[in-house]
Amino acid sequence: MKHTPTPVSKDVSAVLTELESHAGEVPSGTSFTQAVPPESIQQEKEVPILFSTVPFGPGESIVYEVSYFSVVAGIGRLEVLEKTVYKGRPVLRIRAIAETSKLFSYFYRVRDVIEVFLDAEGLYPLAMNVHIEQGKWNYDEKYEYDQENGEAIYTSGETRKVTKIPRGVQDSLTSLYYYRALTKVVGETVAFDVYASRKVWSLEVTALKEERIKTKIGEFKTLLVKPVTKFEGSLQRRGELDMWFSEDSRVIPLRLKVEVVFGSVVAELQSYTPGKSISSKR
Repeated sequence: MKHTPTPVSKDVSAVLTELESHAGEVPSGTSFTQAVPPESIQQEKEVPILFSTVPFGPGESIVYEVSYFSVVAGIGRLEVLEKTVYKGRPVLRIRAIAETSKLFSYFYRVRDVIEVFLDAEGLYPLAMNVHIEQGKWNYDEKYEYDQENGEAIYTSGETRKVTKIPRGVQDSLTSLYYYRALTKVVGETVAFDVYASRKVWSLEVTALKEERIKTKIGEFKTLLVKPVTKFEGSLQRRGELDMWFSEDSRVIPLRLKVEVVFGSVVAELQSYTPGKSISSKR
């Protein structure tokens, strides 16, 4: 990162767009399942199809109200814009927007936009464009993921960095959509690799328990999960993150809660528009 924003503003933005940066404890007694892409993808000319259907599609829109100490701090949006083609591959173009409320903008304005091209067959990223507006800072970052040759190319201004990545690696935004498409079982932990902050992390997501929660659009039976990040085997502690997913065919991320130094930042679902049902096959 090029700067260190204030803790509150950073967490308001991060709760929606940096899933991998928040860690918690893995409960004892859980079992682990390695997700297919990172190490187990065979080194063929083309990554094999992993999913025949997915619980999201073009037109899906999820809007959150982000609060801190019960005060509305900002709005977050997740949108699947379209199914298109990127460098010869069928992709879903996905956008995430995090912005502070009018009140919080007086103290520290945030408007971050992330757009990714998610391979529609393997559900891994091919490219990500990031636009950051945080306080007086305003800059752009671009990431290209060469999944076939195992390289992530980061550029921002005159800075360029190439990092080796495992095939099928996720990023901070696509990991959310990838996890939605996986089979989830209470008590099990799914592990897969995530490229973020120009490093490769291990993301472990534990399905803790089922809960019923109320939202602005109704009451849902949900699965409470806890993501944990590790770098080179070491647990990264940056605040515990809990997420609630609907236990239905849409697997909607209904609520996100991040524990910070003083209190917690909560993203509550405000509206949901389903997308078109698609197959990940061409």
